[in-house]
Amino acid sequence: MCQLIAANCICDPITETIWPIQSRRKSRWRRDENAVWRWAEWLAAAGKGSVGDIRNDAIIVALSIFDNEPAKDQMLQMRFTIIQSLRVALVLGLLTASAFAQPMPKPKRLHAPATIRGLVGGEANDTYVVHVRKGRQLTVEISWKKEDDNKASFGMGASKDLEPLSFGKESNGGRKWVGKVPKTGDYFIEVVAHPRAHYVLKVRVK
Repeated sequence: MCQLIAANCICDPITETIWPIQSRRKSRWRRDENAVWRWAEWLAAAGKGSVGDIRNDAIIVALSIFDNEPAKDQMLQMRFTIIQSLRVALVLGLLTASAFAQPMPKPKRLHAPATIRGLVGGEANDTYVVHVRKGRQLTVEISWKKEDDNKASFGMGASKDLEPLSFGKESNGGRKWVGKVPKTGDYFIEVVAHPRAHYVLKVRVK
């Protein structure tokens, strides 16, 4: 008899006749109904029994829980605690992300001829920008203090993201770059090193 009532409750539309005392719960019961059907179909597909038996058993358990006021209060309190914990975790995550987020440094503008001395290493880089007119020859060279097989290098680009250049040529194992500028504009130089290096960068325009 209990299974028959539970089956009717889950299969038939919920009306005032079936739930005369719990009309405020109708929308919640509709959501729970859909969830139980999906859950039962998944278990049946996994070979855990027939869809009908699984649904009926689930409804009986749900009704016994929600008719038990202490159990219902305990579940509501648990839900509140979980929501509060998630809120705290979200706030802490946002604060941590803000603390570790570092603004991207702006490229340092150079006026050729220029000689720059610096120290770089790890994930860091030093970025420079120089304005060159069309038809001028741009030359960039780098050297560094040798320490435990360290190495410094630089890259050239038409933007701060180092958009590849369609001109210029490297020499001396990548330590020197020379190119005739086809278009007036800013050109970017990014210096990196592994693991770290004291470097000297020379930039000339003629």
